[in-house]
Amino acid sequence: DGKVGRLSDVIRAMHMANKDNVDLVNLSLGLPTRSYALQETVELLSSNNITVVAAAGNLNANVEFYPAAFDKVISVGGLNTAGSKLASSNFGSWIDYSILGQNIYSTSPKQEYSYLSGTSQSAAKVSGLIARYYLDPSLQTQTLEDFLASQKFEREDNYKELLGVRLQK
Repeated sequence: DGKVGRLSDVIRAMHMANKDNVDLVNLSLGLPTRSYALQETVELLSSNNITVVAAAGNLNANVEFYPAAFDKVISVGGLNTAGSKLASSNFGSWIDYSILGQNIYSTSPKQEYSYLSGTSQSAAKVSGLIARYYLDPSLQTQTLEDFLASQKFEREDNYKELLGVRLQK
């Protein structure tokens, strides 16, 4: 139903991704407390060169949200259509990137589509950029970090230094 799930299922799916030797895992989900089992799984994926991207959470708070707050995860906050912090997006120095997360046309429950807003949509957009990087050899003349940095724009507001690098819409 898009509201609750079991962490054990997420961890099991991450282990399957590791076994399948994928390049990228998007986690548009999270929890406000650290989980050792989840952290261990993220570290396993990272040690196998699997990039993990996660949503920063929608609590409008300067609190760490997991798995996004783990060191080996690319954490993604949300911006509104004006390029400012999405009202619901978490913020903090632990966030790596922020990108548009408002009114994103996406899949929704019951095999439908709708416009959704939140850091889950932002994380999916960054995952899409990373997938493009992995699939396009002409982009791989630079590191993934340099590629993502080349997508940024700068903006002054009250959340400067708390939203990470601002990525273009």
